[in-house]
Amino acid sequence: MGWIAGGIGLVVAILLAVSFYGSIEVTGIPFLAVPYTPKDFGFPFEAASFESFDHLKLTGWFLPARNPSPVTLVVLHGLGSNAGDMLLNTVCLARDGRWNLFYFNFAGTRTAKAI
Repeated sequence: MGWIAGGIGLVVAILLAVSFYGSIEVTGIPFLAVPYTPKDFGFPFEAASFESFDHLKLTGWFLPARNPSPVTLVVLHGLGSNAGDMLLNTVCLARDGRWNLFYFNFAGTRTAKAI
């Protein structure tokens, strides 16, 4: 009877280990380092930085519209991404030049290139 309890304990331990590993894989933050900057596309831009509420320096870019515009779109990246990824995905907005665009990296975001 002792070996049955030991076998059940082993199965439970294996199930817990597999569940733990799966939870780490599912909840882990992916990271896609996209190294693009506005300079790579020939867009005029201003480097921008500001301090977050918890005193971290956040950096980004301000791309002015071709003609003065009262509208500024704040372009935010997703989890595991960076501003360069969003620039690549919204290059059509920057080329169009109708609106001011503001991109920045959230705290903890790694960038492949300095801004």
